[in-house]
Amino acid sequence: MMPILNTLTRKVVEEALDKLVTFLPPLLPIANVQFVDFIVNDIWSKFTDTQLQAELLSLTDDELTVLPNGTIDGTQYPQLHKWCSRARSHTLEHLVICPTADEFLQEFGNKTSNTRYRINNFMSAKKMHEVEIMSEVIAVLATELQTPKIIDVGSGKGYLGSYLHLMHGLDVVGLDSRDVNTNSALRRAGKLKKHWHHIIGIKRNPEQQQMAEKCQVKWKNNNTKGGGGGVETTLTPGEDNTDPGLYVEEHAPNPRHSSVRQCRRSNSSDNANALLTENEAVCKAKTEKDENGFWQCSSPDIKDKPQNIDNTVLRASVATKATRETTPSAPANVPADTAATTVMEMSESSVAAYTPVTMHVSNETSLANVLSTETETGGYAGRLLLCGLHTCGPLAATSVRKFADDSSVHAICNVGCCYHLLTDEFASERVVGTATERGVATADAEPTFPMSDFLRRRRFVIGRNGRMLAAQAVERLSAGRAMPSPSLFYRAAIEVIANERGGARSDRPLGRLYSKFPAFPEYVRAAVRKMELPGAEPSDDECDAYWRRFTEHRRRLEAFFQYRVVLAPVVEATVLLDRVCYLLEQRHVGAVRLVRLFEQTISPRCYAIIAERRQS
Repeated sequence: MMPILNTLTRKVVEEALDKLVTFLPPLLPIANVQFVDFIVNDIWSKFTDTQLQAELLSLTDDELTVLPNGTIDGTQYPQLHKWCSRARSHTLEHLVICPTADEFLQEFGNKTSNTRYRINNFMSAKKMHEVEIMSEVIAVLATELQTPKIIDVGSGKGYLGSYLHLMHGLDVVGLDSRDVNTNSALRRAGKLKKHWHHIIGIKRNPEQQQMAEKCQVKWKNNNTKGGGGGVETTLTPGEDNTDPGLYVEEHAPNPRHSSVRQCRRSNSSDNANALLTENEAVCKAKTEKDENGFWQCSSPDIKDKPQNIDNTVLRASVATKATRETTPSAPANVPADTAATTVMEMSESSVAAYTPVTMHVSNETSLANVLSTETETGGYAGRLLLCGLHTCGPLAATSVRKFADDSSVHAICNVGCCYHLLTDEFASERVVGTATERGVATADAEPTFPMSDFLRRRRFVIGRNGRMLAAQAVERLSAGRAMPSPSLFYRAAIEVIANERGGARSDRPLGRLYSKFPAFPEYVRAAVRKMELPGAEPSDDECDAYWRRFTEHRRRLEAFFQYRVVLAPVVEATVLLDRVCYLLEQRHVGAVRLVRLFEQTISPRCYAIIAERRQS
């Protein structure tokens, strides 16, 4: 059973939700603004008064970029200061207790490894930050709650599942609805497993250690995506970093929420290679980038699986591969009828594995049956832990429901994302703001918001654009001092041009048109072609006239965008507390927590719902 410290009670969560449903509804029209309509519908005048307009237009670029996190001078900008203060008082950190990952782990006595291995070549620095921390939390939960089986829902390419298995020795089944992800996870898991013993098992002789010490580098990380933020760090390659195709950093566990660090290969790679032992040289691999630009290991003897593998054969191949590689006495040639082999059979032979499976998870899915064998018709009878790293849209809500409804699931650790893909149950009863509501529940889409009876009794609605606002990276926007993209202004101007040319309003997005045509005249002409608007393409003189006409709206749009983003964490708090409240309404659910796992400037969707089933 989890310690009761920092757990949430139903009373506290309902009080927080009550504050939110009082504060947020009058502001939902702002949250649901579509910037396509900013000029056409005069959003600026509609939602701001004269004093607020004056304050917003008085902000410098630097002041405007930090507005989303509430950094504003109350003396000079009293109305904006009041706006930011009220919004901040309705965020998760101010409404309920949200411990960090470190604080959560301290409750368990910091039962963590003294050494972590950061596998930079197999995933991005951001993903490594997320996987490293979440896997540690899951490993502690699995030990404390005695849940030997882990189900990773929405497992994608298997980053979390592979790391849980190899680093923490857990038995993990990854479920994803797309075959392409399952096949990719299988390939990555095989490559990582092949080289894993070199990552954690090779010990240097004194000569190798001396060479490693020479490989110390000071590297100023200017990679914004990596989260370095210009922080200078001194890095030493881990003792197992003898494989030039696998660059690994060995480091102490704390502090965890520092800037994400990356390693770079030493320029003395030729000298280092001369020190490789015979066994290490065998595993020396080339490097290549995958479709996401991540470095991964490849070797002539690692064959990629075809993309159209049958799911049954896929599961069998992973199971037999894991058994064969882990158990030396296993036969090399496995007959074709081993397609019946499943995860449960591996468990019975005491072989932990990571097994990616293509499966769509719904409320009717029996997770215990996923682990069952043909001979065990009753399904898996053990305890499961359900996890998910950035489970997209409705899948997070489905995971929460599965934990509540499926008695075989004894714990959950879920970080959701993509709130705009949720479906509002009561959206058809009223129109929110000026937004076109596309997230409405239909016969084919079960509503996923709200989940709690507390909000359902109030028939609470957010709206699609409001939920999309909740996904804004507020801390990253402020830390990066980023202004809104000019593409927002361009698109708003195009909407006016389209109306004047008599073209019917088109909800067809223009996509990444700005990245191809960053100059306004070229953008306008490309948009006219793509939207198939009547009339000839505008000339340079006409485009210049459009620019002079609309340019006064650009600063207004930028200011209003930053003003509106202040509401993002308020909407996110509403969605997450609704899920927490739903769990606390279930009689068989025990301790529930909201834990801030990740550094927000690195991974904005950082809150995990962690809960356990009540002991019977």
